Amino acid sequence: MTWHIIGHKKSINILDRSLKKNRLSHCYLLVGPPNIGKTTIALEIAQAVNCTENDKPCGECNQCLRIAKHIHSDVQIISLETATSEGEIKKKKTEISINDIREMQKSAYLKPFEGTCRVFIIKTVEQLSIEAANCLLKTLEEPPSQVIVILLSNTNTSNLMQTIVSRAQIIRLSLLPTSLVAEHIQKHSDLNTEQLHQIANLSRGRIGWAIRVIKNPEILTVRQKTIQGILDVLNGDLFNKFEYASNLANMFARNRESVREELEMWISIFRDILIIKQGSEEWVNNLSELNILKINASKANSSKLIDDLKQIDIAWSQLSQNVNARLCLENLMLNITSFNENPINNFTKVTS
Repeated sequence: MTWHIIGHKKSINILDRSLKKNRLSHCYLLVGPPNIGKTTIALEIAQAVNCTENDKPCGECNQCLRIAKHIHSDVQIISLETATSEGEIKKKKTEISINDIREMQKSAYLKPFEGTCRVFIIKTVEQLSIEAANCLLKTLEEPPSQVIVILLSNTNTSNLMQTIVSRAQIIRLSLLPTSLVAEHIQKHSDLNTEQLHQIANLSRGRIGWAIRVIKNPEILTVRQKTIQGILDVLNGDLFNKFEYASNLANMFARNRESVREELEMWISIFRDILIIKQGSEEWVNNLSELNILKINASKANSSKLIDDLKQIDIAWSQLSQNVNARLCLENLMLNITSFNENPINNFTKVTS
């Protein structure tokens, strides 16, 4: 087996057996947290069905190399992002439109141009507009020959159109062991052990995120500033929380992925505070903020922190279902733990 995927052995074994028996599904739905390798697996499926070597995907033939470079005419990625010819992100959309899917359908009914199979990878399938989802359903109900559609989702399948889910083979992917992430990035960087340990821990099993940080260390600087901002909100008054909710709601309208990443940082902070309360300080991820985390832990209630984690998860699930973002986030701020002993004081002054 020559698949070049880090981890996810069970899923890769399933795909490899189907490939060797020539029984690959016409549609796959890869479900799991962001940055764990869904796009990489989708591209390797595209390589496998177009590879010219016996042991597929070889990763070295012309077909495999062109797919890896995103320049293969028969492999198309449909997402919220559009790119320039140089590969740079040009603009981000708020949803995948019906026009995007119609363009895909036009290509789907054409014969492969340079390979043997057309592959369409739809990222963040939960961001399909209702019209686009219904349009996609028609393709899945009567799939053209020599076409594979691969859907990628960061959310639970219950949040997706069930008629689409029922027509796909579901492959569920989980977070990788931190040790596996550390082992991989160690081979591809010259960072010291402490830096590798920090990145692996902060990745929480998301190999794609760790690789991005290795390539662009500025991500850690931005992350730390965001963490500091969140801690300021937690220690601020109700006015600060509502202002934060408003800003985050505005960001959601422009870039949903950034909001998801920020809510994940909230989870990271509450997890660290909970860990400190349990006396396991050595497992804290946000070590640069350890002092303030310890102060907050002394004021916190463990059962409430667990409830906070659930509330954040519920908030993201609601946002994924297109509820009013501002109301959702304001409700979260109202119900989440506050480390300010008088959280309503300044809010009263401003509104009176």
